[in-house]
Amino acid sequence: MLASLEMWLSDVPWLRLLAFCIDVTLKGAVICAVAGIVTLVLHRSSAFVRNAVWVFALVGLILLPALSLLSPLWNLPIIPELTSWGAASYTPVVDKPEPVPFVGPPVAAQADRSALDNPGGPAPIGVPWYAWAVLLWITGSLLYLCWYAVLHAGVRRVVRRAQPAGTQWTTTLGEVAEELDLRRRVRLLESNELIAAITVGIFRPVVVVPSDSHDWTEDRRRLVLSHELAHVKRWDTLTEFFALITTVVYWFNPLVWLAVRQLRIERETDCDNAVLRTGAKPSDYAELLMNIASDLGASAMPVWRMSTVSQNSNLKDRLMNILNQRINRSRGSRRSAVLIGVLVLALVLPISAAGIFSARTDAQTDDKAQQEEKAKSDEQLKKEQMQKDEMKKKEGVKKTQMSADEKMKMSWEKIWMRCSPQIKGLLLISLHRKYYVVGW
Repeated sequence: MLASLEMWLSDVPWLRLLAFCIDVTLKGAVICAVAGIVTLVLHRSSAFVRNAVWVFALVGLILLPALSLLSPLWNLPIIPELTSWGAASYTPVVDKPEPVPFVGPPVAAQADRSALDNPGGPAPIGVPWYAWAVLLWITGSLLYLCWYAVLHAGVRRVVRRAQPAGTQWTTTLGEVAEELDLRRRVRLLESNELIAAITVGIFRPVVVVPSDSHDWTEDRRRLVLSHELAHVKRWDTLTEFFALITTVVYWFNPLVWLAVRQLRIERETDCDNAVLRTGAKPSDYAELLMNIASDLGASAMPVWRMSTVSQNSNLKDRLMNILNQRINRSRGSRRSAVLIGVLVLALVLPISAAGIFSARTDAQTDDKAQQEEKAKSDEQLKKEQMQKDEMKKKEGVKKTQMSADEKMKMSWEKIWMRCSPQIKGLLLISLHRKYYVVGW
């Protein structure tokens, strides 16, 4: 089984896969950098616009590997050709080595001959360094995906154990949904395993609130539901899924993690602005965030806890934005979102169509293969010509020997014909006696 696995590893085009990974990584870094520059330019715009930039940037990162599989329309010689990297460190053995004459005991000679006749035995097949690099990338993606699967299983377990919320929650839910102009249907559940509210589900959204929230005031319930329903209206669970795919594919790229972090910061800021647009007082909402942050910090939180109404990582910035009256809190129109999406796609498509070094690598590899094939054919023709010349030489020597023998035979026949009968008789008697004595 190990030998078959090694054979499979040796047949995979690892160098081409590494070139594809480097190509996608560099292009993804360019997209993240451009999105960061755009958000800095739009720092006076609303959080909705900046968040839309990051969302479309993540969508571009997801589409980038598929678009990069197409042949590049033009090539940018930025990185040196990769075939020289692999050729210097790894040279696969293609032909079977010739057996070396062994001088020694017969048992050792038999063992050495069996080792030469069985190349697929216990001897390991070399795997180049770039193959291990690609395997490391795949392993990291799988481990991160498994970790997220464990977290998602914990969230689903909490939702499955939760109970339907009481009438006081459902009444507030209907009023807040009408204020936010939310047309989607939302389930509201209560769980004794939570301290703060969470929102889960992409197409069937569910809001889960703590079971000890019966003592909350009406204003606190309204503020909490306003924030969570703002997530539902914005389809933030879908954008969080995009963030998951992006981090799984680009887990080794720090710029992608920074882009995902900025996406979540702008998302929470936009949800805070949505709460304030319903008429909530900034001081009351800021006090609510501080109370929830205090409750979360005082208790041991499970590892599967998703982002809630309060995030301690950027709580200070959120409070400053809530209390700042000069911040643009407009939601933005669909036209602006469509415009941002078109601009991001206009950036992603040219980047995907440009080849950094893969086109050059393929071309040079094809030329090198053609040169090697031509050299092999020339060498084969040379060997065949040498064999033909040697055969002709042997045939010439053979003809020369045959002609000499025939000449000698003819000369002896002429001499025999010229001899007299008496001499012929004496020669026959002498030959007869000679062969008789030797035979006896």
